[in-house]
Amino acid sequence: MKPKYWHVMSLNKDQVKSINPKVFHEDWVRKQTPVVLKGLGLSWPCLKKWNLDFFNTVYGNYKVSVFSTPGKNLISRQGTRIAPESIELSAFIKKLKHKNAPTLLKCDILQNEDRLRSDVNFSTLVNCSITQTSYLWISPNGSVTPLHYDHSETIIFQICGRKSFLLSPPGGRDKFKAYGWGTEVPHISRLKEDEMLTINANLFYTELSPGDAIYIPSGWWHKVESIGISISVNSWLPAQRLKSRINHLAFIVLNRLARKVKGMY
Repeated sequence: MKPKYWHVMSLNKDQVKSINPKVFHEDWVRKQTPVVLKGLGLSWPCLKKWNLDFFNTVYGNYKVSVFSTPGKNLISRQGTRIAPESIELSAFIKKLKHKNAPTLLKCDILQNEDRLRSDVNFSTLVNCSITQTSYLWISPNGSVTPLHYDHSETIIFQICGRKSFLLSPPGGRDKFKAYGWGTEVPHISRLKEDEMLTINANLFYTELSPGDAIYIPSGWWHKVESIGISISVNSWLPAQRLKSRINHLAFIVLNRLARKVKGMY
């Protein structure tokens, strides 16, 4: 049984063709409204080149951080992150098809490889092709990023496989059972799958296919799940609204104070 949800607003391929940074900012970023951009990157080189064989052959020796446990168990009960292990990308790819395949932590390869950066182009949405906070994600079927929110604006582009997204507007830390102040992850929810069925919240659902992208505004809760083996790229942009920046600063100060009170500094 799935929770009741609305569908995230979506622009079709013809509508996406008319998008430019000014229009994107005025229609979506300024209004802090999530949107799916269907077929945004159908002409991007990464869609034709990037697959497991490509990364295994060209970048197999690149060191990446992975979680050895499936993606639903990345946070301890105490609100600390499970420590990742460092392995070569080729070793990770080899394990991907196993039943309990590890989950890849964000990989900074895009920041170090000019050839890869030239294959991705976010310039129709922002005034640059790719930002310095862009990461590659490769994950096995069923890998889950738990419900959480970011203080940055987020754009996620799907390259291989599919991903599902469950979103909810900002606020509601108590309702979503966020980890407490002073933990490593006060922006992450402790809700279990069955609890999502009964929670009283506005939920929005969508799925990305190869070539699609989604914009998630600062502060919006989102849970992400891979459908099949997935390859995607995300780009974090600084919060565009003054209120969001103030909230981020308050978040940092409050959590540091809480950690200091608990003797964690």
